[in-house]
Amino acid sequence: MTQRCFQHDYALPGIYHLTLKVADAQEQPFGQVVGDISVPNGMTGAPHVALSPIGKMIEQELLHSIPAYYPMIEVQDYVIMPEHIHFILEAHSAITTKGGKKATLGQVIAGFKKGCNRRYWELTGQQWQAGVTQQGKPDATNSTQHTAPAPSASVGAPAVSVGAPAVSFGAPAVPSSVGAPGVSVGAPAPSVLVGAPAVSFGAPAVSVGAPAVYPQVSPSAPSAAPYKVPSAASSGRSPLFAAGFTDVMPLRAGQLAQQREYIRNNPRTRLLRNSHRAWLYTQRGGIATALTPQALHGYLSRECGSALTEEAWSEVYGQLLMAPDGTITCDTFGNRRLLTDRRCLPVVCHRKDTARFGIQKARCLEEAAQGAVLASARIARGEQEIMDEAVNKGLAVVVVADNGFADRYHPSADRMNLCAEGHLLMVTPWHYHYRHANTSIHVPRCKTINCLVQALCRKKDSWWQ
Repeated sequence: MTQRCFQHDYALPGIYHLTLKVADAQEQPFGQVVGDISVPNGMTGAPHVALSPIGKMIEQELLHSIPAYYPMIEVQDYVIMPEHIHFILEAHSAITTKGGKKATLGQVIAGFKKGCNRRYWELTGQQWQAGVTQQGKPDATNSTQHTAPAPSASVGAPAVSVGAPAVSFGAPAVPSSVGAPGVSVGAPAPSVLVGAPAVSFGAPAVSVGAPAVYPQVSPSAPSAAPYKVPSAASSGRSPLFAAGFTDVMPLRAGQLAQQREYIRNNPRTRLLRNSHRAWLYTQRGGIATALTPQALHGYLSRECGSALTEEAWSEVYGQLLMAPDGTITCDTFGNRRLLTDRRCLPVVCHRKDTARFGIQKARCLEEAAQGAVLASARIARGEQEIMDEAVNKGLAVVVVADNGFADRYHPSADRMNLCAEGHLLMVTPWHYHYRHANTSIHVPRCKTINCLVQALCRKKDSWWQ
């Protein structure tokens, strides 16, 4: 689950988009996605997560505990989904403990998880013995008994209080990046997104402000002395979150805005996927292109000349998806019927045809208006212009991607909506591989995609002339 940049010092200031998943992938203990996908975000009834008591507890720990222990850290946009959470965290200065010692992002997340574990065990009535190992065998060095209190009601019941009863978190307002002042933590939320006006999150009579003060003592201890929160391994109880975390650092202009949009649209995307399951998940293989590697190599030899080196061909060939019959196949995301039920026309713009681009564009849009589907890799500027205008006119298009689709592929919100409406099919002939944002693709790879566009359409790219 962890994707880390080993060259980066995670104690330095920075912005991180973090994802944490529940330990049991089969469970969805944090809440339920509800709402109407036809209602815009920020309005009553829009897609959102109705948080469970466990979800509300996580929200409180996220907003209060992390900045309480690490004041240099600000938790910004976030969403708590039924089985995972996304949040953007910014370290405004080097990460240090209250004692001034150097700390890392990993330590911050480990402490957050540990606090969530403790309150999760309290909510679910799990007990522990300080002297018992994970296997349940007594530890001779410490046999003191500690029992966590059982919750006042079963988890999921409306009357369960997530925090200490009527605990006030102080007068200071929540920072503007977290939400509007006066946001309450309690009743089921119409939205779990940061910054939504008048959002309600949790139990009544608990106001957001200064860091939350949760009981830090064992209720059963005679002296009520503070105790260290036990780990899952030392107490024999199951953790709430899976090990590790995924972090993504925005590296280029606009990427942070895209990540904020992704978080904001998570509940909507979930409802879209559930209502269009056949289109909004990656579908593996099954696309007949009739294009063999030998035929592709011949095409590249004619089109690329000396640019088709042995190294370039080896890279292209090694990443292609192959069908059992030895032809190139494709994975897809979207409405496959755009390829099978309608006439497809390739949109490929060549430099030699620059003077006639106006004619090519008019012919493409005319055919699309009459029911044809335009297919393109959107590499050349002219291809992008034609495809964008077709989309703006509500016409159907097929886009061939220059990389594969990961198992949890997440296109942009605009493309997701087009796929849900049946107006877009995304196609790729490649195995997915990680590629740095600044990595450019070479000419043989571009020509391979253009060749595949023609193979999918069963038509040469000169059809418009």
